[in-house]
Amino acid sequence: MTLSRDRIADQALECHTVDALEFGHAGPAVLGVGKEALLSRLTTRRSQEHQAAIDYIFRHAQERNAYVYTTTHVLAEVIGTIRSGTDQHTVNDFWGNIQESSIAILEDGRSWTDSPSDDEHSPFRSSFEQFRYLQKLYDENPEIDFKFHEGTLVLNGILLEERASDARTVYIATFDGALASLADIYEIDVLPYVTPLRKDTNRSL
Repeated sequence: MTLSRDRIADQALECHTVDALEFGHAGPAVLGVGKEALLSRLTTRRSQEHQAAIDYIFRHAQERNAYVYTTTHVLAEVIGTIRSGTDQHTVNDFWGNIQESSIAILEDGRSWTDSPSDDEHSPFRSSFEQFRYLQKLYDENPEIDFKFHEGTLVLNGILLEERASDARTVYIATFDGALASLADIYEIDVLPYVTPLRKDTNRSL
C-alpha cells in the first residue's frame, strides 16, 4: 500500500495504553475491521491519530498471525464515503489498497470470491436469511443505534467463531461507539478497548 502521509504506529501510545490496543487473550485470533477503522487503515481521510491507532492494531495482528476480515457491506460504505469526497485516493486507489492488503472480504462468514453452493446442506445462508438475522439484531438491541453494515461485521464475527475447528477469540477494530456497544453485547472484544477517538459509555481499563 502506498499512502501519502508518513505513518508511525507507535504514536498511538501517546494517547493509548498498550493494553487498549493489543489482543487480551492468548491463542488464535480473528480481527474484524469496521468502516472508520478501514478508512483509517487504507486512506488518508482520517486523522493521523486514527491512522496510528489502527496501524498499531494491525501490526500486532500480524505478529499474532490473526485472520483479518471486513464485510461486503462495510466495504460498500467505505467506497461510498470515498466516492462522495475529494480525497486524493479515488475508488480505484482504494480498490488497489484493499487488494494488496491481507484483509478478507466476507459475506455470511465466507469469502466473497467463493462460488455459491447449491448444496441444501450448505452452512451458508441465503441473502434473505442474512437480512432476517440482521433484523433479529435490531429487535434484540433497540437501545443501540447501529447501522446495517456494523451489524454484518458482528454477525460475521459470530459465524467465524461458531464455524472454527479450534477455539479462537474474535475482536473488532472500530472507532464507532454504536458498533463497540453492539460488539460488547455479543461478547466480542473491541480494539482500541478505550480511546479518546471514540465516544464510549461505561468502558474503562
